[in-house]
Amino acid sequence: MRRLLSSLLLALFLVASFATAGQCEDKQARKLMIHRYLLDLALQSHHWQDATAEYKSCISLEPMDPKLHFDYGYFLWKTMGTPKNALPELQQAVRYDSKNEYYRRLRDYVQWELNAAAPLRATPKPVEKNPTIDEDDDAD
Repeated sequence: MRRLLSSLLLALFLVASFATAGQCEDKQARKLMIHRYLLDLALQSHHWQDATAEYKSCISLEPMDPKLHFDYGYFLWKTMGTPKNALPELQQAVRYDSKNEYYRRLRDYVQWELNAAAPLRATPKPVEKNPTIDEDDDAD
């Protein structure tokens, strides 16, 4: 029953998206609108791999949209748990909208999170005993 309902909802959603997309003037704008609808559907139904593919499709159609890069970066960081993959998208968002403080703050936080999680690059030297301190003096 749940599958049937999901299929009907998807069919209704696609019909509505194609009808709305038909109102767009150029072919690329129609494609973008359809992929955004499919992206919303994938996100709402928790189909993360489909959402990833739709984000990539939307970005290929609208590569200079800062909100799209930000949303994809946030999705990669928060939902997929991959801050390393999220950082380039967040950097793109800041590059295209440098005045948006929210974009900058999240980019900086993800960068900090990556640096904090990185292993130490050099092993610290062990602390040597100070030869001037006599251990027997502590026994008093």
